[in-house]
Amino acid sequence: MLLLGIDPGPEISGWVVYDTEHRVVRNSGIDPNDDLLLRCQRNDPARTCGHMAIEMPESRGMGTPISQGLLNTAEWVGIFRHAFGRRFTSRITRRFIKLHICEDTRAKDKNIRQALLDMWGGKTKALGRKKSPGPLYGMASHKWAALAVAVTWADTHKTRLRGGWMQGE
Repeated sequence: MLLLGIDPGPEISGWVVYDTEHRVVRNSGIDPNDDLLLRCQRNDPARTCGHMAIEMPESRGMGTPISQGLLNTAEWVGIFRHAFGRRFTSRITRRFIKLHICEDTRAKDKNIRQALLDMWGGKTKALGRKKSPGPLYGMASHKWAALAVAVTWADTHKTRLRGGWMQGE
């Protein structure tokens, strides 16, 4: 079963097509939001997925102002969900991802990256080399966050994957 995981941003977004059965990244990229929107709308590797999981921005607490970038990112989450079909999408917060991947809400991006590498047997085995690429070969920057979204969704919905897709959250 293929899952589209997206780490949205105000202008560009990272994405992965994650095979939940074989635990491998089939495709990935970092694209301008307009280009990723087209991928979601037409018959493209990202659109052939049965479900989309996307990171949802959340409040950072009292006294922390909301930036224009955060508002733009939240708007793009809605646009992507609409383009993909809301009932086939799920939103996941960064806090939930950190808790699932690292078991600590204080985890940083480097901790999440290391935990993902460890899930695939360490850096050498996970990334491989150009001549013998590993299952995570080619991952970089926003793609790691998109993979964390996909892995979190797949791991927390295993029972529902076997019984069919759940309705969008």
